[in-house]
Amino acid sequence: MIKKIKFLFYTLFFIFPGTVLAQYPIVQGASSVSDNSIVLPILNTVRQVMTWVLGGIGMLAILSLLLSLMLYLISAGDEERIGDSAKAFKTAVVQIFIAVFGLTIVYFAGKVFDDQRYF
Repeated sequence: MIKKIKFLFYTLFFIFPGTVLAQYPIVQGASSVSDNSIVLPILNTVRQVMTWVLGGIGMLAILSLLLSLMLYLISAGDEERIGDSAKAFKTAVVQIFIAVFGLTIVYFAGKVFDDQRYF
Protein backbone atom coordinates (compact mmCIF):
# COMPACT_ATOMS: atom_id res chain seq x y z
CA MET A 1 0.00 0.00 0.00
CA ILE A 2 2.85 2.39 0.84
CA LYS A 3 4.49 1.68 -2.52
CA LYS A 4 1.25 2.56 -4.32
CA ILE A 5 0.94 5.83 -2.40
CA LYS A 6 4.57 6.72 -3.15
CA PHE A 7 4.08 5.88 -6.83
CA LEU A 8 0.93 8.02 -6.98
CA PHE A 9 2.66 10.91 -5.20
CA TYR A 10 5.74 10.87 -7.44
CA THR A 11 3.66 10.46 -10.58
CA LEU A 12 1.41 13.38 -9.72
CA PHE A 13 4.28 15.55 -8.48
CA PHE A 14 6.36 15.17 -11.63
CA ILE A 15 3.70 14.75 -14.35
CA PHE A 16 0.92 17.09 -13.22
CA PRO A 17 2.99 20.34 -13.26
CA GLY A 18 4.44 19.44 -16.64
CA THR A 19 1.03 18.91 -18.20
CA VAL A 20 -0.33 22.08 -16.67
CA LEU A 21 2.68 24.20 -17.63
CA ALA A 22 2.82 22.83 -21.19
CA GLN A 23 0.33 25.51 -22.22
CA TYR A 24 2.77 28.37 -21.53
CA PRO A 25 5.36 29.36 -24.11
CA ILE A 26 9.05 29.01 -23.37
CA VAL A 27 10.55 32.47 -23.15
CA GLN A 28 13.71 32.78 -25.24
CA GLY A 29 14.41 36.45 -24.75
CA ALA A 30 12.94 39.86 -24.19
CA SER A 31 13.14 43.07 -26.16
CA SER A 32 13.81 45.19 -23.05
CA VAL A 33 17.12 43.48 -22.22
CA SER A 34 20.14 43.39 -24.52
CA ASP A 35 21.18 40.10 -26.07
CA ASN A 36 24.50 39.92 -24.20
CA SER A 37 22.90 40.22 -20.76
CA ILE A 38 23.28 37.42 -18.23
CA VAL A 39 20.25 38.55 -16.24
CA LEU A 40 17.55 37.19 -18.55
CA PRO A 41 18.59 33.50 -18.45
CA ILE A 42 18.86 33.67 -14.66
CA LEU A 43 15.39 35.23 -14.39
CA ASN A 44 13.92 32.61 -16.71
CA THR A 45 15.51 29.80 -14.70
CA VAL A 46 14.25 31.23 -11.41
CA ARG A 47 10.79 31.71 -12.90
CA GLN A 48 10.66 28.14 -14.20
CA VAL A 49 11.87 26.64 -10.92
CA MET A 50 9.42 28.72 -8.87
CA THR A 51 6.57 27.80 -11.21
CA TRP A 52 7.35 24.09 -10.81
CA VAL A 53 7.68 24.36 -7.03
CA LEU A 54 4.46 26.34 -6.66
CA GLY A 55 2.67 23.99 -9.04
CA GLY A 56 3.74 21.05 -6.85
CA ILE A 57 2.60 22.89 -3.72
CA GLY A 58 -0.75 23.63 -5.34
CA MET A 59 -1.16 20.01 -6.36
CA LEU A 60 -0.39 18.84 -2.83
CA ALA A 61 -2.82 21.41 -1.45
CA ILE A 62 -5.62 20.13 -3.67
CA LEU A 63 -4.74 16.58 -2.66
CA SER A 64 -4.92 17.53 1.03
CA LEU A 65 -8.25 19.24 0.37
CA LEU A 66 -9.61 16.02 -1.10
CA LEU A 67 -8.25 14.02 1.83
CA SER A 68 -9.88 16.38 4.33
CA LEU A 69 -13.20 15.98 2.55
CA MET A 70 -12.78 12.20 2.67
CA LEU A 71 -12.05 12.46 6.41
CA TYR A 72 -15.30 14.36 6.83
CA LEU A 73 -17.23 11.73 4.89
CA ILE A 74 -15.89 8.85 6.98
CA SER A 75 -16.22 10.66 10.32
CA ALA A 76 -19.61 8.96 10.90
CA GLY A 77 -20.89 11.76 13.14
CA ASP A 78 -17.96 11.69 15.56
CA GLU A 79 -17.50 15.31 16.67
CA GLU A 80 -13.75 14.98 17.25
CA ARG A 81 -13.15 13.56 13.77
CA ILE A 82 -15.39 16.23 12.24
CA GLY A 83 -13.32 18.90 14.00
CA ASP A 84 -10.10 17.34 12.74
CA SER A 85 -11.39 17.27 9.17
CA ALA A 86 -12.53 20.91 9.47
CA LYS A 87 -9.02 21.92 10.59
CA ALA A 88 -7.51 19.97 7.70
CA PHE A 89 -9.95 21.64 5.30
CA LYS A 90 -9.01 25.12 6.52
CA THR A 91 -5.33 24.29 6.22
CA ALA A 92 -5.81 23.01 2.66
CA VAL A 93 -7.69 26.16 1.64
CA VAL A 94 -4.88 28.33 3.05
CA GLN A 95 -2.33 26.23 1.15
CA ILE A 96 -4.24 26.73 -2.10
CA PHE A 97 -4.35 30.49 -1.55
CA ILE A 98 -0.60 30.54 -0.84
CA ALA A 99 0.16 28.60 -4.03
CA VAL A 100 -2.08 30.84 -6.17
CA PHE A 101 -0.65 33.99 -4.58
CA GLY A 102 2.89 32.73 -5.17
CA LEU A 103 2.16 31.99 -8.83
CA THR A 104 0.64 35.45 -9.17
CA ILE A 105 3.83 37.00 -7.80
CA VAL A 106 5.97 34.93 -10.18
CA TYR A 107 3.87 35.96 -13.20
CA PHE A 108 3.83 39.59 -12.09
CA ALA A 109 7.61 39.60 -11.67
CA GLY A 110 7.94 38.05 -15.12
CA LYS A 111 5.74 40.76 -16.55
CA VAL A 112 7.75 43.50 -14.84
CA PHE A 113 11.15 42.19 -15.99
CA ASP A 114 10.06 41.15 -19.49
CA ASP A 115 7.87 42.63 -22.17
CA GLN A 116 6.38 39.21 -22.87
CA ARG A 117 2.75 38.20 -22.25
CA TYR A 118 2.02 35.11 -20.16
CA PHE A 119 -1.77 35.07 -20.31
